[in-house]
Amino acid sequence: NYIYQIDSEIYVATRNGLYKYDKDSDRFEPDPLFGEKYAGKEIEITRVEEGSNNDIWLSLINADGSYGVVRLVKKDDGYEEVSIPFNRLPDRTTDMIYAEGEGPVWIGVSDKIFTFDTKFIRDYDELFHSLTLSVVIGQDSLLFGGTNYSISEDGETRITLTQDRDQRPGIKYRYNNISFRWASPYFDGEEKMQYSFRLLGFDEDWTRWSDRTEFTYTNLPNKSLVFEVRSRNIYGVESSYAQYAFTILPPWYKTILAYFMYVITAFILIVVIVKLYTRRLQLEKVRLEGIVARRTAEVVRQKEELEDSITYASRIQRAILPSEKILNEHLPEHFLFFKPRDIVSGDFYWMTSRGDNIMIVAADCTGHGVPGAFMSLLGISFLNEIVNRLDILRSDEILNHLRQEIMSSLKQTGKDDEAKDGMDVAICIIDKKKMKAQFSGAYNPLWLVRPLTKNELIQVEKGNDLEFPPRSIHDQRNVLIPFVGDKMPIGISVKGVLPFTANELEIKKGYSIYLFSDGYVDQFGGPNGKKFMSKAFKKLILDIQDQPMSKQEKILDERFEEWKGDLDQVDDILVIGLKID
Repeated sequence: NYIYQIDSEIYVATRNGLYKYDKDSDRFEPDPLFGEKYAGKEIEITRVEEGSNNDIWLSLINADGSYGVVRLVKKDDGYEEVSIPFNRLPDRTTDMIYAEGEGPVWIGVSDKIFTFDTKFIRDYDELFHSLTLSVVIGQDSLLFGGTNYSISEDGETRITLTQDRDQRPGIKYRYNNISFRWASPYFDGEEKMQYSFRLLGFDEDWTRWSDRTEFTYTNLPNKSLVFEVRSRNIYGVESSYAQYAFTILPPWYKTILAYFMYVITAFILIVVIVKLYTRRLQLEKVRLEGIVARRTAEVVRQKEELEDSITYASRIQRAILPSEKILNEHLPEHFLFFKPRDIVSGDFYWMTSRGDNIMIVAADCTGHGVPGAFMSLLGISFLNEIVNRLDILRSDEILNHLRQEIMSSLKQTGKDDEAKDGMDVAICIIDKKKMKAQFSGAYNPLWLVRPLTKNELIQVEKGNDLEFPPRSIHDQRNVLIPFVGDKMPIGISVKGVLPFTANELEIKKGYSIYLFSDGYVDQFGGPNGKKFMSKAFKKLILDIQDQPMSKQEKILDERFEEWKGDLDQVDDILVIGLKID
């Protein structure tokens, strides 16, 4: 391929490495001048050039057919090989290397020319990351949008590279087809970036390195899994792992109730088989048919009685819920949008007045239907006792006592096998005399809507940005400011029994306050069957501020039914709106 002279010796670059001319034998013999791997091996050397400081430049075709360029730096005991920087070159044969003088080295590859600065020193082992861009379940339901976050002790949301333990979702078994997308923010030769991934608990090992950036797992088992992805740049350096942990919940036929039904069904089958083989007489057959008929009638009767009992229980539940008389007297501009999913509800509201204070609670209990209704009755009973008997009037202390009562009633101690039932609560205490409000929340938030001040209106007209608390939104007239509750429920929690915090709010005439459960924002619907989401709910609340409270309730109901369409309601819904007059 090429003939070159080094130190008055003739060298030949060939398809099988480097050869030197031996005058005594009049032959070309393999020569290890640049190292053993270049001496008569399978590496083809297509060009040899000598640069400054006696550096040697080689153009190669490797055994796997890939092309490369190598710089050999002269040392006392031989040559040191430098090849990593040239991984950026196209995978094509090098037509020319010009390395004379102290300037940059020129490398010609097909229809392009490249320069290499030998004086530039770079750390090619610098750390970089891989990122999970999105996790999608089903057809298009976005489970993870690429951003992990944690909640600091002061309730502030912060972006993190790692997934917090309480952010690991439990996914219903029917959504066990999951798609992952990933990338790496390393842009040096990004077209040659390669990725490898695995699903811990499902895959035995990492996949081969490739340029694929998405993959869909199907028919995943019900267990805890962790998706990991790593990347490798053109210099062969591997990134840190990106992880996303989740749990596939067991299907209905693997639940305790299902296994119980299997046992009952097997028992019934055995009884029927035994009876069919031991009692052959027609009279006995007629008797058995009569028994079956009576039992069927009993089941129907019990079902009707059960439905009647639940319907009657709903009337009892609504009777126990406090009357709106308190709000009518103190806050006549208000609404209560209460829409249970089943006959009875796991959401409940509660209110009372003590002196100048008006207390309003919006709560969401674990579960729906009868289990949720039982929890709501406990919540109402305990709130009456805490406020009216114990005379506790601070929002944080009310939640602390309510949590203690719930844990004590359900005998919750933190063991793995005990019930994790509880409730999410938002409580607001309004002092109209002092025009102040106090808020505490167990997951559930409070939204405050107020008119923009004169200065803020001027800034809006000028097109300037306004500074409000995080996750606030505003339009040309009003601003919605969210107050986030503590990230722990009324009940047993992985965070233990940390005390709840109280938020003090200044209120004025014309301000609006909203308390609600998560049923409205979690409703599936719309053209793509997705959740309504908190962002859309904020905008809806802001858009209807010029309407009276009674009209706002009607708009919320109409918008909900329009969004839900033909889909089932997925949760109980409770929204409380209050206008300060």
